[in-house]
Amino acid sequence: MSASAVAGARVARQRAEQLRPVLRYDPVLLAAVLLLLAFGVVMVYSASAVYAGARLGDPLWFLKRQAAAALVGLVALLGAMRLGYRRLEALVVPLVFVSLALLLCVHVPGLGHSAGGATRWLRIGPLTCQPSELAKIALVLWLARSLAKKQDRIRFFSVGVLPHLTVLAIFALFLMLEPDFGTTAVLGGVSFAEVSVPHPAHPRLPRSLEGSEGTRLPDRGIAPGVRGRRLVRRRTGRKPPEAVLPSRSAHRLHPQHRRRGAGVRGRGGGAGALCGGRLARDPRGVLRGGRLRMLGGARVDPSARGGSAGERGDGARAASHQGDGAAVPLLRDVVGDRLLHRGRHPALRQRRPRWLPPPGLGSTAMRLLVAGGGTGGHLFPGLALGEEVKTRHPRNDVLFVGSARGIEAREVPKAGYPLEIIDVGPLKRIGLLGFLMGLFRLPRAFWQSMKVLRKFDPDVVIGVGGYSSGPVLLVACLMRKPTAIQEQNALPGFTNRTLGHFVDAVFIAFPQAGRAFAPRKTHLLGNPIRRAFLDNYLHTKPATDRLSILVTGGSQGAHPLNLRVAEALEILGPQIGPRVQVLHQTGSKDQPEIAARYEKLQSTGLAVQAVAFIDDMARAYAGADLLVCRAGATTIAELTVCKKPAILVPFPFAADDHQTVNAQSLVEAGAALLMPEKDLTAQKLADAVRGLEGDRSRLQRMARASGVLGRPEAAREIADVCVSLCRDRLVREGRHLPPAPR
Repeated sequence: MSASAVAGARVARQRAEQLRPVLRYDPVLLAAVLLLLAFGVVMVYSASAVYAGARLGDPLWFLKRQAAAALVGLVALLGAMRLGYRRLEALVVPLVFVSLALLLCVHVPGLGHSAGGATRWLRIGPLTCQPSELAKIALVLWLARSLAKKQDRIRFFSVGVLPHLTVLAIFALFLMLEPDFGTTAVLGGVSFAEVSVPHPAHPRLPRSLEGSEGTRLPDRGIAPGVRGRRLVRRRTGRKPPEAVLPSRSAHRLHPQHRRRGAGVRGRGGGAGALCGGRLARDPRGVLRGGRLRMLGGARVDPSARGGSAGERGDGARAASHQGDGAAVPLLRDVVGDRLLHRGRHPALRQRRPRWLPPPGLGSTAMRLLVAGGGTGGHLFPGLALGEEVKTRHPRNDVLFVGSARGIEAREVPKAGYPLEIIDVGPLKRIGLLGFLMGLFRLPRAFWQSMKVLRKFDPDVVIGVGGYSSGPVLLVACLMRKPTAIQEQNALPGFTNRTLGHFVDAVFIAFPQAGRAFAPRKTHLLGNPIRRAFLDNYLHTKPATDRLSILVTGGSQGAHPLNLRVAEALEILGPQIGPRVQVLHQTGSKDQPEIAARYEKLQSTGLAVQAVAFIDDMARAYAGADLLVCRAGATTIAELTVCKKPAILVPFPFAADDHQTVNAQSLVEAGAALLMPEKDLTAQKLADAVRGLEGDRSRLQRMARASGVLGRPEAAREIADVCVSLCRDRLVREGRHLPPAPR
């Protein structure tokens, strides 16, 4: 194959990629569907919990099945969005025949299943389906397709109304034989509504522009001082074929004449017609070539278009600095603003085009939205990633989305980032009342997430875990935003396992976590930590006579761990008190009690301090020789990057006991000691601390082993993948992103 053929094939692939349609959705309809789903799940539970508990032994028996059906419906919704109306229109007629055949099979002995005096179900192996549900969808789609194609005949009964009534009567006959009065009434009402909806009395947009959103662009494409010509009306005749150019602006141009090329044909008073020469697209997705003239508006300056120098003339040479892309601003300005100024269709609003201007040229280089929080284990990796993205380019923008109950409400503003709050709560281990309250909050959380995403318009959305991560990521997936999740633990939770099927990338810190996600989207990069902790990776703490111990139970504290540590220090104080100093983060609830107990140890020479929360945790890590802590994923990442040995006490009630799995990696490497909370006693903890204090060489070996497992570049590598996701999106939409400086 010649080089020109290869280049031509490459250009054809690029154009086919750019002409791929953009998925749109109706936010009001989507919110209504999600609200009905949540309401239906709650009502099913309310009506069936007592019966299921008494007869089936599980009050959630029907709730689980309803939730599974709702999930299947959401997946079908996503599939329908990807299918497109044109393909759906082509499948309508086969769908009608299939549904009619299934309705017929219901009445065949041996195939139909009867219950409650009605025969409405088909039993296929272990599955049972109701064909009337498929018939609803098939008839509504077929009726919409048929009415759209025969709208000029609908006023005549014999050729317009009677054929539709015949088909509806056939379906109604089979439904009444079941009997299914509800479905028959629904189909009759919907059919009547579709047939009787009146056409708008006001003039409509030209048919070729009904898909446009009327965006506004600069006025440089219109020649100054040119008087607009009188509107030329054209009679609508035979509809010619359509050419869709460009893919992202939704303007459709009708070929009008072989010599005159393509143009936009208008209808009604005040609607313009755009005529001119040949229009084409280059690989970047912009229009080039041809003279453009507005009938009934301003005349187009030839200098604003692309093409040869002979076609442009002197005016083009004077304005050649505008580049080949000037034809697109001209087209959108003439078609959008002229009709908007004349008071045309109310849906033709001024909106910022999604593909102009390119990010980084006059606005921001990249917009990152970080969703999640609740605990420090979820939030601090997000803060580290936001810090990396924000410092990479001066115009990068980072937004956090969380709940008012989590630690993010305090830490995100302190770190200098904006925070959006959504009303969402837990759904597990909170009792029946809490579960119902969480379900009622979900529709509002979805609505708030959609408002935040539309307002901020992020280039990449990443979830770091927590209550707010799920709604934001689901809505972002529906809006076709590039999405990713950052799974900190070795055993992913249910939410991240579910979201992993929809997001574009998954960042994990442990190899075991990769089993739950597709290999093609999984990146083993570690957990990002804040830059302040990286100083510990580059600088080793000088040796001192006193052993510095840092005790932390996480951002929420840990009551059992606090008590065992206080009891162990009461044992160690008289023995090795002068050789040990302790900084203990207790949490706000236990701080008064633990501080009072430590005051009694001052006489033993043990330097010990109890604080509710350590603001500068990086500095506390830098001064510690040994840590006694939980085994959360972020804690493991900080230990390994800072090269610190530890005594790990995993939280026993973590989901799937993932903290124990997290700790195993350090224990197997010889970097930590593992003490399960159920076996933890003050004497065992005191013996472990005494042994490490007397064997400093062992502490050094544990520190070196911990440093081998560290991933100090995790934040940078995750940010690189996010930039790659952003670039892929911009290429699909015809935008360009300048390379971010390193």
